[in-house]
Amino acid sequence: MFRHLTSSRFAVIYHPISPKSHIRMASRSSAPGILREISRGDLSLGAANSIVCKTGFKALGSYNWLDKPEPTILVPGSPPKWTPRPTETQLTPDAGHVLIDQNAHRCPDHPLEPLFRALLTNNPAIDLTTIDLVTDRNNLRKLLRFVSNQDDKPFTIRVQRLGTTTLFTRTEPKSSEHITGFRGFGHEFEKAYTSWPRGMENSTGHNRIVQYNLCGLKLVVRFEVDASTHVGTVVDADTLSSLLGGVSLAPVCDSTTFHVTRRGTLVPQESVLEIKTRAVSRTLDLADVLPQLWFSETPALAVGYHSRGRFGSVKPEKMDLEGWERNNAPMLRKLVEMLRVIVKEAEKAEGRRCVVQGMGDGTLRIVKGSAVDCLPGDIKAKFQ
Repeated sequence: MFRHLTSSRFAVIYHPISPKSHIRMASRSSAPGILREISRGDLSLGAANSIVCKTGFKALGSYNWLDKPEPTILVPGSPPKWTPRPTETQLTPDAGHVLIDQNAHRCPDHPLEPLFRALLTNNPAIDLTTIDLVTDRNNLRKLLRFVSNQDDKPFTIRVQRLGTTTLFTRTEPKSSEHITGFRGFGHEFEKAYTSWPRGMENSTGHNRIVQYNLCGLKLVVRFEVDASTHVGTVVDADTLSSLLGGVSLAPVCDSTTFHVTRRGTLVPQESVLEIKTRAVSRTLDLADVLPQLWFSETPALAVGYHSRGRFGSVKPEKMDLEGWERNNAPMLRKLVEMLRVIVKEAEKAEGRRCVVQGMGDGTLRIVKGSAVDCLPGDIKAKFQ
């Protein structure tokens, strides 16, 4: 089904960043609450011969959000199936209420909670203390754009250190919005060119959780999946119980305000697909899209080009993630150095909490965090 542009890879070589590499930072500011201020121009590239790469890539789990008043997820859930239209299709523009960050919208107190509920449902014995950093892909994209000077949009990331693990919580000005005026066709295109598998019809989104090592840091990364080309059977709780020899499938969630149901299929990584739309007069800028795919090892991209909402044939294409990695090694080294600095500041901060602020002017501030925990108590205890 794919039109291959190049082969992708999973086996890579890692040479650690030289210990002489560093980030030169301004001294701690006397302004109240500021722990560190970093200028983009002060970032070190690290050793010139160091190779930035991902190793040990593994899919840990996934889940679907359900459209219910109380937070409810299906684990592992299943992503929408890629179901392209055989003929040209006229779509209406996006309208109505849309979600920007569904995890924060449905679980505002603890947006990272569903990630850990899914992991613990899939593997109750998982050792969370072996993880260095847990984050949404979106946070990594923002930090990479900062170090590479791609844009200066302000951003905020909440940070908390639990045991030897650092958690980044995505923070947006708003988790949802009501579209007014013309905003393109992206949401309507996904509705028209994908379909939820049987048993997933009430889903509003699919999140995937992966693990890999990045220059010595063991990362767990969550991201939303637009679609999958995998054709499989959705497994419900009764079938799972039978396959497991009658093992109880009672949810691991202790909270009465968060519900977990076992249903779905963890699809193969090679089937995961990102979807974008553009007008025929405006070619998609792969320089902005490839980092998104690289951070999640999403192998393929489907771009729907339209003329006033009329879409023609759309075929997923394999992306050259390895080539992008080689060409952007200096910026990735900067990113890794930045991650290490943030981890160090969180470890020293009061309550082991801080907030990362991209100021929009080429500087990044690390400031004191609030007293609010990023996770409920029963999950926090697993990091001790």
